[in-house]
Amino acid sequence: MRDRIRVPVSVPTGPMVKRKFTLVPSHDVEIYLLIFCVSVRFTLGVFSCLRHVLFNPDVNVSRYRRKTPSWERYNREDGEMFSHNRHHLANLRPNPVNMSPDAGKLYEDVD
Repeated sequence: MRDRIRVPVSVPTGPMVKRKFTLVPSHDVEIYLLIFCVSVRFTLGVFSCLRHVLFNPDVNVSRYRRKTPSWERYNREDGEMFSHNRHHLANLRPNPVNMSPDAGKLYEDVD
């Protein structure tokens, strides 16, 4: 018999059981794609949260940054570096906003 994937499934158990989930073998092949998609999405979500917590200049994790007023610790280059990717992603495809003649002023300070 082949090895089958074991998926945690909520199973009704008594009040004295230590685990609330039990691993049951899955007989459906379609569950593999679902597990893959959910795990990829979970990984991307964790990566995005970590990126925002660690690299966003507005988030204060350390005690020093919480005690110091924002106008003393704010560095303009940090904010530009953090928002630089968003500017490029917003302008990948031509649209009426980034194709207007006034939009050239927006691109002068980028890169």
